Amino acid sequence: MAQKITIVGLGPWQKGWLTERAIAALRAAPVLLRTAKHPAAQQLAQLGIAFRALDDVYGQAEDFEELAAMIAQAVAEEARARGCVCFAVPGHGVSGDRAVQRLLQSREEFEFTVLPGAEETAPFLALCALKSEVPQAMTQMPVSALDGWRPRKDTALLVTQIDSRLTAGDIKLALSHTFGDEAQVLIGSDDGVEETTLAELDHREDFDHRTMALIYPPPPGAARYDLYD
Repeated sequence: MAQKITIVGLGPWQKGWLTERAIAALRAAPVLLRTAKHPAAQQLAQLGIAFRALDDVYGQAEDFEELAAMIAQAVAEEARARGCVCFAVPGHGVSGDRAVQRLLQSREEFEFTVLPGAEETAPFLALCALKSEVPQAMTQMPVSALDGWRPRKDTALLVTQIDSRLTAGDIKLALSHTFGDEAQVLIGSDDGVEETTLAELDHREDFDHRTMALIYPPPPGAARYDLYD
């Protein structure tokens, strides 16, 4: 009989986004949290739901790919040892989580159930809508996925998990040729959003794992064309 892995989306980095289905699943099996930094960890403790967080893995990995592989391996080993496990991750549960994507490649070994939560970007985009029109179409990805990716100059880009000024500087360098230094940017987290430009993306101090940026495409005629065009 195949071991069972239930993937649970914890929703945005705020309290109060756990669904009833998620809570029921988390009560029914051993629980691994990708990180105890998510506010849902406090809620689980209040509900008497025991869990083990994988925060210690973050310090052992050399890069994002190794981190995803190590977390996926830890979840798989727990499922093999105990027969079933709930793996709870921030946000939706699947999109933007490389560890989950790696786990799902083992469909022949494990029986998977996915209980999605709200996208982690939902509160941020709600705040953005109070500042400016939010594009109907956009590309969304964690900063770890930007490496080697070619941006489209006609589509807005939402980058998540901008955890430091250094990371923000790397984003600026990677995107300035396509979007231009004066591209409109909304940057912040669930706590608040401010307007800036791509050139000043790394001029703030309060970066953490929740920081994200919505980068608007240049207006028609202002794009910088390149070999792909």
